[in-house]
Amino acid sequence: MQNLIGTVSTAGTKIQAVSPHFSSRALSREISAEDILDCLTNPLKLGSIREDRSQQMIGEFATVVLNVDSGKLVTVWKTKGALVKKLKGE
Repeated sequence: MQNLIGTVSTAGTKIQAVSPHFSSRALSREISAEDILDCLTNPLKLGSIREDRSQQMIGEFATVVLNVDSGKLVTVWKTKGALVKKLKGE
């Protein structure tokens, strides 16, 4: 997951760090670095920035939460197929 550091998301946040929780979740949920990269650079939907300065990015295969101030990847999970269809208008 360290290869994601330096990536700039579509929202303009440069990835500076990957939390241990993020790495653990990606491994346990079998989410590839390629799916995470796709989410960061080609999201289906960008969430608003929350009070805790986190932002959710929904991709076709993964949903990522990152801190927009620190550039730290916080957590990740697989995007459900029904949500993907809804966001794609299918």
